[in-house]
Amino acid sequence: MVFQERRGARRMSLRLAVACARQEAEKLSPLLRELERRGTVRPIVFERERHAFFPAEALERAQADALLAVGPSAPGRLAALRRSHGRIPILLRPAAPPHDGSRILSSLRDDFLFRLECRYADAVLCAGSNDRKRCLRLGIAERKLHDAPFAVDNAHFAGSPHCWEAAGTRRARLGIAEDEKLLLYAGKFDFRKGVHILLEQFLFLRRSGNGGKWHFALAGSGECEETLRQMAAEDSHIHLLPLPGAQELPSLLRAADLCALTPRTGLPWGALINGAMAAQRPVLVTEKAGCAPDLVEPGATGWSVDSAHPELWFDYVKGISRERLAAMGEAAGRKIRNWTPAAFADAVERAIPRKNR
Repeated sequence: MVFQERRGARRMSLRLAVACARQEAEKLSPLLRELERRGTVRPIVFERERHAFFPAEALERAQADALLAVGPSAPGRLAALRRSHGRIPILLRPAAPPHDGSRILSSLRDDFLFRLECRYADAVLCAGSNDRKRCLRLGIAERKLHDAPFAVDNAHFAGSPHCWEAAGTRRARLGIAEDEKLLLYAGKFDFRKGVHILLEQFLFLRRSGNGGKWHFALAGSGECEETLRQMAAEDSHIHLLPLPGAQELPSLLRAADLCALTPRTGLPWGALINGAMAAQRPVLVTEKAGCAPDLVEPGATGWSVDSAHPELWFDYVKGISRERLAAMGEAAGRKIRNWTPAAFADAVERAIPRKNR
């Protein structure tokens, strides 16, 4: 295998071709920056609009020493993997949501394609326990599995003293008193993510008399935005906001007391939860979020609730104090410390056969 020497570097770097859909590229950026920083692996990203499909000729022109294919399985990608098999090491990073009854046919198709892809892969990088369980269920050899945690730039979300001040300013602008609590959802306003149901349950909480000290901020845009606006008009404690840019997002998370992600269909992971925990905020998620079994310790870092019973989603938080939520946030911050780009980079380096390094 040919290694390419980086100019000005004293050691050799392995050229890693990364094939991913455009929507995955941003999530990968902190992980790939860590590989680049180490100097042992040089990522070369091939982006496509939807699937991680790429022409094998482009891979050959890049003189890649290894290949990392990210995202859901796709027929076009299978052909490229078959062509590269035996020439360079192939790593897969799947992105399949937890199985649920709403997508049986597509799940069967995804599993079939993924099993075929794994025939040509040297390693599978599992983001969490759901990925590992799926691989074992499909008969993928355990020796191929490597734990490569889904991670964000924790330091960015942890913020700075300025971030804390900005968070306080945000709360003041929303008219939230010191003894009041703020629930936050930040992301796409998508019916599949159950945002409208979360708001509906919040309104029930308020009408029941148990939510007097709670506010709810929804930051984002999307297909159900008009529905949310109509619902929000009923209560002055509901605030619809634009989703801030990457630099302002940490202060928004810090302004909250609890962050929620409540999909009713399978979601591969849920990057918001990593960011919220890095910002020392507890979380409320349904079991349909791929991150739930790995990041949520019930009553410690947050709560995992049943997507089929939204009427129970707020049972845990009815009478909870800001002090208890803050303590849970500190526990969440400790929990997320092991879910870092460095841990992902370690897994990539372990997954590439030694003879190729």
